[in-house]
Amino acid sequence: MNTFPYESWEEAFQAAKEAGEGYFTWGPGGNTATIILTLLGFTVMLVTVVMGIMLEDRRLNEAAAELAKEQA
Repeated sequence: MNTFPYESWEEAFQAAKEAGEGYFTWGPGGNTATIILTLLGFTVMLVTVVMGIMLEDRRLNEAAAELAKEQA
């Protein structure tokens, strides 16, 4: 299945340059997809960082509780 609507990459680049927009194979060619992918990536990154911090906090609290129990 060939979904590339141009005869060559040069033609695709020229069309994108004339329209002032990016090119996506399965999209309309606008920059909306870039914005959506950027926001999605940023959201995934933030969730990953927060989850990593929560995991480390839980591990440190468990280790501190274990050390306090050993010393008592």
